[in-house]
Amino acid sequence: MSNIHFIVLVSLPHMLYKKNLERLFWAPKLRKEDKEEGRKATRLELYFDLFFVASIGLIAHTFAHHLWDHWSWTIFYQLVIQVTTVRRLWSSITYFFERFECTGLTKRIFFFVMMFLIGWMSLSIADWLQVMWMRFFWFYWIAKFLLGCMYMRALKDAEHKFKTVDKLNAVSNFIAAWWALLGFFVPTVLRPIVFVWSMIVDLVLPLFHWKHAASLPSVATEKFSERFGLFVIIVLGEAIVAVVSGINLQTISSDMLRVAGWGLVLNFGHRWLYFDFVSRSKLKEELVYLWAYLHLPLVIAYTIIGALMVTILQNLDTWVQLPITILTITAMSIMILIAILEKVVWESHFIIKSSTSVTTQLLLPVLGMWALLIDWWLSPSAHIWILSWLIFIPIFWKIIDFVTSPIEEKNI
Repeated sequence: MSNIHFIVLVSLPHMLYKKNLERLFWAPKLRKEDKEEGRKATRLELYFDLFFVASIGLIAHTFAHHLWDHWSWTIFYQLVIQVTTVRRLWSSITYFFERFECTGLTKRIFFFVMMFLIGWMSLSIADWLQVMWMRFFWFYWIAKFLLGCMYMRALKDAEHKFKTVDKLNAVSNFIAAWWALLGFFVPTVLRPIVFVWSMIVDLVLPLFHWKHAASLPSVATEKFSERFGLFVIIVLGEAIVAVVSGINLQTISSDMLRVAGWGLVLNFGHRWLYFDFVSRSKLKEELVYLWAYLHLPLVIAYTIIGALMVTILQNLDTWVQLPITILTITAMSIMILIAILEKVVWESHFIIKSSTSVTTQLLLPVLGMWALLIDWWLSPSAHIWILSWLIFIPIFWKIIDFVTSPIEEKNI
């Protein structure tokens, strides 16, 4: 056997092994516009979303516990910071995999690691007032660092004109991770400030290069809005669990059942508003960033609603006005956010002519909710009953327009 044949024979297994490894761990590739039509959420992505929503459910439970026992604005800030961190981590990962296609084991391994990290972050939520800052943000900085590495890996096969965007995204994640890591080396008093600053940096930095992102191929807006809609469904599902878990079978009463019933109606109204006024319409490509950022306060509001229903149901005998006031303000915020989101999307495929603008229909109930902030000495069930009817005003309005007005089909 010649030396050349021997070298080829010896190196062949290595070449085959290397080729298989490259196929298993393929570098992320930028998606092309012509391949985006009809793409749907995968089972892995839906399973991945459950870990984040479970974390939000734990945040709501912790908030409900502290809301009644020892309410303070610190507890509210805690909820906002935690939901913002978890939600922002989810949206940044979702955006990456909407932009880049990962084949082989790359996506599966990355999702598995992220599930592990978000699981440990969830275990740290209840210990916020003790060691949460250390545990929660320890796993947060690892997640952001790994996401930055994924952007760097995408640079391998990226076209030259798109490399600037990948570098900016990678740097944004690395800077947020660096600030979170820095928090472990500063005095204990300064740690919360540094950790919150890392979260703010993570939120703000992408806004500085959204114009560069416009040079990328169009994102699959239908799938993007589908993922956000599915996330909202699961968060609203957590609110249903909160209502059911708030019922104490040992002290059950007709008043408790009325509050729980109208709480479920309230939840159904929120679901109807979102999917009838926002999610059914096509998302505008140039407003994807705004769409993602507006969903953050919306998810926070839905989380607060779920936590408040638990608190109200479990404390009907020792009633105070604070939870109902917060519930009313949160419901007002949801109506305003839905009205803004409705402007971010195109009109739906079926245009229903109406003499009143959709914005007016959505904001009119806010005036009634504002009047509810006055202490009318209403019972919790009566208050939530009125709140539910106010939320259904734009829904009833749309039903009347649907029945009485001609419908035009529009190609978008």
